[in-house]
Amino acid sequence: MKVGLALAGGGAKGAAHIGILKALEENGISVDIIGGTSSR
Repeated sequence: MKVGLALAGGGAKGAAHIGILKALEENGISVDIIGGTSSR
């Protein structure tokens, strides 16, 4: 199964996405494709 992740924009949200990606990785969930908008 392939996993895709859609991320929202915004400075604080951009920083939170790093933690989400780390948590997914720690739980053995690899993300195949990521889409999003600017985090500025």
